[in-house]
Amino acid sequence: MSGPVLIDTTLKSVVFGSMNQEIIYGDKKKATLKNKVSQYQFNNYLHIIKIFAQLSRIVYCDSGVIGMVFTSNKFGTNDNIAVNDLITDLDSQVKSRRKMPSSYPESISGRPMESYVIKKASNPDVRSRIATYVSTPDDVTFMFLKGSKLMEKNPFFRETDVILTFKGSSTVENFKHDLYSQFTRAEITPGKYVPGAFLKHIKDNLGVIMGKLSEYNPGRLFITGHSLGGGHATLFTYLLLLSNPNYPIHLVTFGAPTVVSDSARNEFNSFLDAGRVTLDSIVSKFGRYRDPIPNIPALFSHPGFRPLQTEVYPEFYTGRAYHIPTVEEVYVQKGGLLGFNVRGALGISPEKKIYEEQTKRHMPNRLLIPVRTVAGKGYPHAEYYDMTYFGAMRTRGLKNPGFRGNTFVADIYSDGIDFRYIPANPSIEAAKEPESNGTMADVLQPAPGTIQDESAENSVSINTINPIIDATPGENGPTQGGTRRKRRYNKKVKSTRRH
Repeated sequence: MSGPVLIDTTLKSVVFGSMNQEIIYGDKKKATLKNKVSQYQFNNYLHIIKIFAQLSRIVYCDSGVIGMVFTSNKFGTNDNIAVNDLITDLDSQVKSRRKMPSSYPESISGRPMESYVIKKASNPDVRSRIATYVSTPDDVTFMFLKGSKLMEKNPFFRETDVILTFKGSSTVENFKHDLYSQFTRAEITPGKYVPGAFLKHIKDNLGVIMGKLSEYNPGRLFITGHSLGGGHATLFTYLLLLSNPNYPIHLVTFGAPTVVSDSARNEFNSFLDAGRVTLDSIVSKFGRYRDPIPNIPALFSHPGFRPLQTEVYPEFYTGRAYHIPTVEEVYVQKGGLLGFNVRGALGISPEKKIYEEQTKRHMPNRLLIPVRTVAGKGYPHAEYYDMTYFGAMRTRGLKNPGFRGNTFVADIYSDGIDFRYIPANPSIEAAKEPESNGTMADVLQPAPGTIQDESAENSVSINTINPIIDATPGENGPTQGGTRRKRRYNKKVKSTRRH
């Protein structure tokens, strides 16, 4: 029996060649996709996501190390453990150079440190460059990679593809900035709000980002990032969509923070439905504990679609899967279920009501993946597809290559690095070095008023520091709170019985 047609606005719709997914009902009224894909096709999609996970970790490295990773035969393979081990080994090899001032003709006051160069390119020519690494005085760091470097790794990529990767938080000052985002908001378009502290970073550096983007001239643009990098990737994608680019955009984030109000989410989702962008929002988890960062800043949410917390067993009952094993089952194997849902009737804003009606007609953009390392099991934000991030932090004495008034630009070639400094946006305040104990400057005052009428579905207290217990609808009950109350009640009953 035929069922509804769900709209898939993830990268799967491009890899599998269909944005519309028809649901059919089989035995016991279970729902599954009418047109499934082969295991090879699904594994190919996972390989593409794993490559973006590699890039989201690699961008934390110094540019000299990045060049060494890109020229290794391990980069871009399906073995993320091998790539992660390679990064760890290379970081160890250049450890002494990370605090060693450089003395090249292009160096300024000993910057960058030697680890950002390691070896100068012998005959730099932009036509043969592999990638470009940029770091600004306020530590907005990003990297462009040519799709031609990935063509031999996965047939999905094309020579005209460009991959833009944003670095996440790696210093104490970065984390202070992240905290400040809790108290700021700004309009990205009239009436559409995003965290002001995040948006300011992107807008202040929009000129250099767009300048490099025009140099690479993408046929298809892929944008990715981990943590704050995922937040920057999302906001840059949003701004780029508002400028009506003539190429498709594919956004893949890992553990990204919340960045949109309800009204901004609906506007972004209209771009998804128009086929101008796809979104894959990856969140790691260990058992019932998942990465806490995608739940902050409070009072904001994520673009894209996901089952509502009021729905009971949505991925099984409707085929809208978002746990990676279930996604594979729905797309490849026999499975998926039909079901029902319930909803609260109070406190729903008009913008949220629009979203609740639309999300039930879409495949989820969120994808939950399990962690496997010890670090990830202790703190899921530290691992995504076997790429670990604890080693990405800049410790005392490690200096950002970009500094006051100067933006660092490094072109990466197969035989080395060619770097230069360009004038930075005068309005940018240089980020404090890791050894500094100063407080963060107020870069943006909070806008008057509140956004309580646009509260996010999963907003949490800004004091949240522990992994969030997975409140997946239907998996542990309709709501997290109800589950906890039930457990407390059961404990009381057992205690009474003992006495």
